[in-house]
Amino acid sequence: EWYPGLTDQSSFEEFQAILAKNPSLDCREPCPCHTAIEGEVCHQNVVWVMNSGLATHPSWYSGLSAGSRFEDVQARVHEDANTTCQKPCTPP
Repeated sequence: EWYPGLTDQSSFEEFQAILAKNPSLDCREPCPCHTAIEGEVCHQNVVWVMNSGLATHPSWYSGLSAGSRFEDVQARVHEDANTTCQKPCTPP
């Protein structure tokens, strides 16, 4: 098995962590990340941006649209001062 423990549902960071263990590759460990899950304040904030914020305050979220992925919105919220959001992981 080339990538033990990984599947087509594994994140970019999970693949990068495996590759970083190979000394013949010049691949760094992935940066820490966490995609917000239901019940977390960050998740609530991202859902608000997606459901209300983009429509009511589009200038606050330049580069995002109604079709933006959850992780893209979380990445933008992560940039705000005093945010509860960590850098999201890259989706599979």
